[in-house]
Amino acid sequence: FAMRIESIVTGKAISKEAGSLVGESLTQRTGDYEASFRVWLESPVLGVGPGNFAFSDFGKTYNQPYPSTLYGSLLAEQGLIGVSLMIVWRKSE
Repeated sequence: FAMRIESIVTGKAISKEAGSLVGESLTQRTGDYEASFRVWLESPVLGVGPGNFAFSDFGKTYNQPYPSTLYGSLLAEQGLIGVSLMIVWRKSE
């Protein structure tokens, strides 16, 4: 963690002296949203099922059990119906 912070502060991460920005928070989150979107495209209405992100076609190549984004995970695993139900539930509270 300290090396990542140092590379950001010194500018080495941007100049690629320290490798690349892969693994940095912004690129990780962006990649997670992209992965969630690709899994969602496999089953947009119902989703791939709760806890099944890793077992989806794209999830198998993504090599992570779930994305680190709540909304991306919810959309990919529960689809439009699940997201709609969560919105209705939250508004009724």
